[in-house]
Order: sequence, then structure tokens, then C-alpha cells
Amino acid sequence: MKRNTKRIIFLQIALLLVTDLYAQDTVQIVSAWFKQNSLPIKSIEPENDFSDLQPWKKTLNDIRVIGVGESTHGTFEFFKIKHRFIEFLVTQLNFTAFVLESSYAACQPINDYILYGKGDRATVLTGQGYTPWDNEEFSGMIDWMRAYNKNVPGEKKIRFYGMDFCYNELGRERVLKYLGKCAPEKIASVDSLFLVLSSEEAKWPSRLDQSKLQESYIPLQKLISYFNANKNRLITASNADEWDSVDHHIQVMEYWLLANLEDPPPSLHSKKLSRTDYMGQNMRYIIDKEKPNTKFIIWAYNDHIAIDSSDGEESPGYQMREKFGDKYYALALACYKGTFQTRILLPDKYWGALKIDTIPPFEKSINWYLSGTNKKQLFIDFRSSSSDPLVEKWLEASQKFSYGYWVFRGASATYGDIIMKGHYDGILFIDQSTPVHPTRNALARSSKNIGF
Repeated sequence: MKRNTKRIIFLQIALLLVTDLYAQDTVQIVSAWFKQNSLPIKSIEPENDFSDLQPWKKTLNDIRVIGVGESTHGTFEFFKIKHRFIEFLVTQLNFTAFVLESSYAACQPINDYILYGKGDRATVLTGQGYTPWDNEEFSGMIDWMRAYNKNVPGEKKIRFYGMDFCYNELGRERVLKYLGKCAPEKIASVDSLFLVLSSEEAKWPSRLDQSKLQESYIPLQKLISYFNANKNRLITASNADEWDSVDHHIQVMEYWLLANLEDPPPSLHSKKLSRTDYMGQNMRYIIDKEKPNTKFIIWAYNDHIAIDSSDGEESPGYQMREKFGDKYYALALACYKGTFQTRILLPDKYWGALKIDTIPPFEKSINWYLSGTNKKQLFIDFRSSSSDPLVEKWLEASQKFSYGYWVFRGASATYGDIIMKGHYDGILFIDQSTPVHPTRNALARSSKNIGF
């Protein structure tokens, strides 16, 4: 019995030693692969010299839609390098449609600004309603888009879209104006519905009154049914494009309502769809309305551009992979450590002051391996297969990856488990994160607990 016990202990120790050696080999081999296969980026600053980005052309030349993610909404370096990357995509690879994780309706004034110079940049940027984008770095990119559009022919001009579905005031105004022209008898009932929706949107996303949302469902469905049943008559009184535009504004209002209803009608869907599901559907509409072969850039959180659907949600990235196959490229943005801007969610569920949060380093995370390349900023493509089966196995296994959320969590950025090759096609990496610089409008709104 003693001999057997000693033998078992010996085998256990031997197994631990082999496992440890295997783990050490994995770290060394994966670290070496990241160093050898990542491309250094010389600068995060927008500039005309793209010599260091030329190797990307082979990877991205045939891509129709590229999702450009970010692991935080408040990292200065992300905004700067994304600006530079977007200049590269537009000027070198003929991408002409830009889609933001922001309001479909409220981004239309930004499009009017960069195409026609209507309004002023500070007003249209704040008007889209999403505080994460209301910063000096994003302002600089919009200025560049406006300047670029002044000097290129129509087919090369950038168009600006939002794929999210909150802040629909402009959409409601356009629906009421259309009804005033084509169906004035509907204005009274629709106006009362829109007053409720407007009031609830102002509380989004943390103070919604579910009873008010439930009350809005049937009147909104009646409006949708009216537009469908009277389509031909309404088109005769206007035109097909105008009807479609107004009809989609109503569709976007339905997306918002259904995504926020905690208890949607059971007959509506086999499952409750989420915000990211509906953003993907809205993205499909935007693509279908553009000219064939238009190339799209999507700017959103990493989760929204990822191709994975294991959590049951069909993100814009997942839906783009379904629609375009390998012509959709999911590019995550990541950093290893530092600070980033967030916003405090107050006990009364209002959004309060802007706040700096911290990203702690995490040993043997994907971010840790990327930092170990000793490249300040880099790009790595996961579509290029490794000749080493151990590296392939590592890329197809669950690994830790950092996430920093917009709501302030108190120096506690999260590391979640992902399968890298099942989520993203590549990573754009910054070693050190620092906070963005909010505009005066953003600071004023946050000091008054406005927006989110």
C-alpha cells in the first residue's frame, strides 16, 4: 500500500512538472509569435505619411465592411489612432461610409455638416447625445472629414451615419412634418404618442418607466400598421424615398421601445432582442440604402463589432459576418494599462460627473502578451495562420481580455474570457491608455446630470 501511495505521489509531481514546463513553453512560443507577427505603428497622430500602414493594404484591400472597436470609450490614444486609421482607409482604400455607435436620427446633422457645411461642429456633435463621443479628439476627426469632403468629387465624399436608436427627436419632427403634408388627421394621436416617447428617451438608459413604455407599444404599432397599409397612397402624395425615410424613423423608434421593454409582448419574438441585435438590423438598412460596393467603417465598442454570438446576441459584427463573410473584418482595439474616462452613475440613476478610471495589468492576458512585444503601438492580424500548432491552439482557446466600461466602476476594469479567433480578425494595440479630453459642452452637460 505504501509503495502504491509513493508511486501515485511521484506521478502527480511528474505531471505537475510536465504541465509547468508546457505552460512555460506556451508563454515563450506565444510571446515570440506576437513579436514576430505584429506590425509596429510609428505614430498615433493623424498625418499624410502612411508608409508604416502599407502592409495593411494586402489584408484589407478586399474588405467591404470593417468594424473598428475599442475596449474603452474614454481612451485618448484610441481616438487618435482611429482617426489616423480612418484617414488611411478613406484616402488609400476608398472607404466612404462611416457608421458610429450613436443615434441614427441625431447623427444626420453631423452628416449634413461634413457634406454641406450646415450648422457648426460643436452643436452637431453634442446634439448626437452620446457623451463618450463629445470630446476634442472626435471633434478633430469630424473637422478632418469636413475638410476632406470639400476637396473631393461626390463619389469620394464621406457619409456619416449612426446605427443606434436613442434620441429620436429629429425623427419625430420629420414624421410629424410628413403627416402634416400627407395625413393631417393622424397628427393629434401621433403627437400624444411622441410626447411620451420623448419624455422616456430623456431618461434613457437608467430611469425608464416601464408602464409608460408598455402604454406606448400599441399606439406605435398602430402607426406602423397605418404606414404599411397606406404605403401606396402616401407615396403618391410624396415620393418613395421620402416615405421610406419617414417609415424607417418610425422603425427606429420601435427598435428603441422593444430593446428597452423588460416584458415585450410574447407573440413578438421567439426571444427578446437586445440593443446590439437591433443595431445590427439598423446597420443592414444603412448598407442597403447606400450604393452597391460602398465600403463601410463601423466605430463601436469591441463587443458590438465582434463576430461571436455565443451569448445569444447577434451583434452588428456578427450580422456583418453573416452578410459579407470574410469581406467583413473585425478589428478590436486594446491597451494594457493606464487610465480612461468614464462617467458616474448616481444612486438616483442620473448620470453625473465624468470620472477617471484605471485599467490594471493582468499577467498572461492577451493584453499582457501584446505589451510584451515592447512595441508602443502595433497591429496584429489573426487571419494569417501560424505554422506552430501550439499558437493555433492558444488562439482558439479561452483567454483573458480587458474591458473598460463607460459607467464608473472604481479602478476595476474587467478582464473577460474570449476565444480570440472566434471574436476578432485582428487587434490594434496601444500599450498605455490616458483619458480623452471632453469638450466644454460635455463638461457642462455632465455637471448638470444631462444625458449619459
